[in-house]
Amino acid sequence: MKPINVELTMGHDIGVSASYYRLKYSYGERSIGKLILAIPLLTISSGSDIIKAKLLDRDNAIQKMKEKYGQLLSAFCSILFFYSI
Repeated sequence: MKPINVELTMGHDIGVSASYYRLKYSYGERSIGKLILAIPLLTISSGSDIIKAKLLDRDNAIQKMKEKYGQLLSAFCSILFFYSI
């Protein structure tokens, strides 16, 4: 990114250059094009979306643990049954 774009993005005063500075709005230009493409990556989604995603991940992890626990319990019971005979 050009230094002048960095200064403007940070809200710094660029002096008299601001009078002559023109943003270009096409996607091919470096000044605004890359910022427009980065908007979805920089946008903070609502907190509920993030919480829902984390809860879904946690639910999936819990489900996998339950399945593993069931397998281990089944194996343990079969071992106990085998040695009790």
